[in-house]
Amino acid sequence: MARVTAQTMQPAHVKAARALLGWSAEELAELLPIGLATLRTFESGKDINLKSREAIFDTLNKHGIRMQNGGSPGVRITDPEKWAINLKRLSCTACNAPLPFIRTPANLRQLLWGGWTCKACGTEMTKSGKTLFRKEED
Repeated sequence: MARVTAQTMQPAHVKAARALLGWSAEELAELLPIGLATLRTFESGKDINLKSREAIFDTLNKHGIRMQNGGSPGVRITDPEKWAINLKRLSCTACNAPLPFIRTPANLRQLLWGGWTCKACGTEMTKSGKTLFRKEED
């Protein structure tokens, strides 16, 4: 099996990875520092710059996707990098409030696996910024 890199990743890899994870293009784009239009451009078979390709490749790898290329593109899922640290600037998915660079966990689960509770609205997110729980309005 040939090793797939960001440079050799094909649109079929990304589409298959999204299907395996059960994500829409919009859900993947939320985790990326690039826009939905760039993701869709790549998935349609058009070329995008290397930095954008690396962002897609790295994000999928962090979520447990391993790409392979034998006779045709393929993907498999493994354990995500549970112990990886996300130091990127994030905003709350509910209220768009900027989250602090260093986020203090509010409970044991957040301490062990990463995550944060937004001080502004109470939404709990994963370390990659995906919503886990949204505080209900009274």
